[in-house]
Amino acid sequence: MSSGWGDRRGDVDWDGDVDIFDVTKVNSKYGEEVGDSGWDPVCDLDGSGKVDVFDVVMVTGEYGTQATCLIGAYSRYSNGSSGSAFTMWQQLDRVDGLKNHTIQFSFSFYPKITSQNATAKVYYSTASSGQWINGTVKNGTANQWNIASVNATIPKDVLIIQLWIEGQTNFKAYIDKATITTEN
Repeated sequence: MSSGWGDRRGDVDWDGDVDIFDVTKVNSKYGEEVGDSGWDPVCDLDGSGKVDVFDVVMVTGEYGTQATCLIGAYSRYSNGSSGSAFTMWQQLDRVDGLKNHTIQFSFSFYPKITSQNATAKVYYSTASSGQWINGTVKNGTANQWNIASVNATIPKDVLIIQLWIEGQTNFKAYIDKATITTEN
């Protein structure tokens, strides 16, 4: 059901790195917005509904970096060394089975030493609009497994679904058991 988790927004072709092909793809969609015939929501890195200078800055800022792509259930440790918020996301490559259903996306996280905040998010795009659904920020207790989740009703005309894991600035935790289930 998935292409793999990526921690590089700029890896728009999902080949595991941010290279000239990613930069070229984003630049080729510059100026396109939701509803345009050439619209590609994968190139809208900030989810604003338009491929603009901010998206170009994101992809070029990650140029030359490797993405961490992990398929299925996984365990990953974020050491918080980046000094910024922790973000991982996954774009689903097959969405037909989720159309017109309510889904629940959840993941477990295990903060080391201190409490940490994390949020599950869903972004979906149709031909005419994009929508963010944010779960409640979960304040995870240190040294135990915590669960963050979000429910989203997916429209029947959805084209793209992205699942997001976000952690607070300097997020230090193990992440595991990311799952998606349908409720109807």
